[in-house]
Amino acid sequence: MQFDYMEWLLQYGIYALAAIGALILAILARSRFAKVIDDSDKLSSPSYEEMDHGIVLSDPDDDEP
Repeated sequence: MQFDYMEWLLQYGIYALAAIGALILAILARSRFAKVIDDSDKLSSPSYEEMDHGIVLSDPDDDEP
């Protein structure tokens, strides 16, 4: 039985690329959305802040004025 390097590379190389891509996306998301604030700012800020979120779905055939 002979070891097939190309098959191994295709099988595990794709997993490695997916893992590296997920790591890069996690780092980018953390740097984009994370806020670095001081302890004094944490204590003086409100404990809850309402924010807009979600999506709005509409029917393009719905022609209401």
